[in-house]
Amino acid sequence: MILFYAGNYLLYLYQIWYTTKIFTMAIIQTTSRQFRDKQKDFFDLADKGEKVVIMRGKKRAYLLTPVDDKDIYFTPAMLDKINRSIKQVQEGLVTKIETEEELNQFLDSL
Repeated sequence: MILFYAGNYLLYLYQIWYTTKIFTMAIIQTTSRQFRDKQKDFFDLADKGEKVVIMRGKKRAYLLTPVDDKDIYFTPAMLDKINRSIKQVQEGLVTKIETEEELNQFLDSL
């Protein structure tokens, strides 16, 4: 690991060795105050794939990560599963368990 300052930013460089290739990954560490002052710069770095760590005091840290369409929780496939489950409940195609004994019997039957 290589540690150096670039301007006011603390950078950690890691070299990861894979069979014949060397990849270098930079982790940019900043304070919450610096982040507030230069948000656009940090968002641009995250968009380029850099790891941006925002420190909040001495004990808390946050990783700035871009989110894309694949990261949205309710994808069309997930919504289809939810709708199928609702239909199964409406049609009575569920197993109703009300007691611990019924739960144990159900789990034993699996």
